[in-house]
Amino acid sequence: MNPNVYTRPAKSLRVRRQAEIQEVFFETIPTTSEPLMLGASSECHVTPPAVATRMVAALEAKTDGRARVLEPSAGTGNLLSALINAGYRPEKLTAVELDYTLKTHLEGHFRGVNTLHGCFLAPMAEIDDCGGFHRIVMNPPFRKVKQHMNRALSLLADGTADSPAVLVALVPITYQHSGAEILEELPGDTFATCTVNTKIVRFKKTGKRTVL
Repeated sequence: MNPNVYTRPAKSLRVRRQAEIQEVFFETIPTTSEPLMLGASSECHVTPPAVATRMVAALEAKTDGRARVLEPSAGTGNLLSALINAGYRPEKLTAVELDYTLKTHLEGHFRGVNTLHGCFLAPMAEIDDCGGFHRIVMNPPFRKVKQHMNRALSLLADGTADSPAVLVALVPITYQHSGAEILEELPGDTFATCTVNTKIVRFKKTGKRTVL
């Protein structure tokens, strides 16, 4: 992706932690106003809570506790929060985060979630050998959006006509894929840390038919 598509200050950013109180199986996740200090290289574009809620709703999943769910660019955890608030069980969620500060934050706030530290584009046995994910929801880094999307699509489990595997992503407006269903276009001021026009897209996979 052309970096000129969006603008962002070339300095450390102060990204606030989760602001909402969430109840997870009788365990309250504490709130704090303490900021997270992140470098611009982290490409952490925090998904607004309202947008995260709509993205999770678009997964159209039956939250019966059996579906494996992946969040491959977990950031500060807004998509994880939306998943848990929608009824997904933490032990069925896998989160990947490259930035160690964010990974530590996620571990402290989302107990039970399988939180992995590393680059999503690199081989990872924990996600490559699990048999695929029934649901994937993501806000990938914009500069390598195609690589992240292709990697995520390759990890979708085999769905059925009645219960397809589903991926929902927030991507730059310039992202194109013949299998993508455009659900919503978002304005350039959606993110607090950059200006970029984005959209929410969805992919569905039935049987072994690939969406790539």
